[in-house]
Amino acid sequence: GIDKGALDFDHVVIECTGMADPGPITQTFFSNELICERFMLDGIITLVDAVHAQQQLDQFTIAQSQIGYADRILLTKTDVAGQDDALLQRLQRINARAPIYTVVNGEIDLGLLFNVDGFMLNDKLTVKAPLFRFVAPQQNNVESIVVELDHAVDFAAVSDVMEGFLLKYADNLLRYKGILAIKGDDRRLLFQGVQRLYSADWDREWLPEEKRGCIMVFIGLELPEQEIRDGFARLM
Repeated sequence: GIDKGALDFDHVVIECTGMADPGPITQTFFSNELICERFMLDGIITLVDAVHAQQQLDQFTIAQSQIGYADRILLTKTDVAGQDDALLQRLQRINARAPIYTVVNGEIDLGLLFNVDGFMLNDKLTVKAPLFRFVAPQQNNVESIVVELDHAVDFAAVSDVMEGFLLKYADNLLRYKGILAIKGDDRRLLFQGVQRLYSADWDREWLPEEKRGCIMVFIGLELPEQEIRDGFARLM
């Protein structure tokens, strides 16, 4: 139907079941040759039921994974549940890179559903700090680890750390992304990945007013946070 021109569409929306793992679905868009030719995966959007979310997150690790994979999070039933700061904080701890939008009475700007560019190698990386500093973190199996360095790093050294890390923990990773300052080069280095699939490339040059440094976010299942931090902290 597509090749014959019988179907004409701009977007395809795939709605998964409530217990679906987004990982294999995502991998299909990069591993199936026919799909790669015809479709570009724009982004993953996860709906969170504000009434039942805490219970589901406690009960099902897959619910945490669905949030971890997300490029955008839509919070529903807030008109029933009201403002839940503890839930917002928990969502941000699981996924520090996905903005959270509130759906009121089923109304949402449809523009939020498209042109996400979630799998394009770009410099869209805004990390959300948790809302509170003094609240004990929830016991999440899936969490975000945000690593920031205030200096440039050696290209070969950071490549070794990344390759070793991916070799060891790729099965635990959901999404990861970074912007790096590299010694001896005026361009920013970008990387991003989903599970074992990742890409890296040079971006534009650093602007004179920009402080050169590195910011990386890793979202995964039971990742060894201190080991990851120590590995990058040794980079000079």
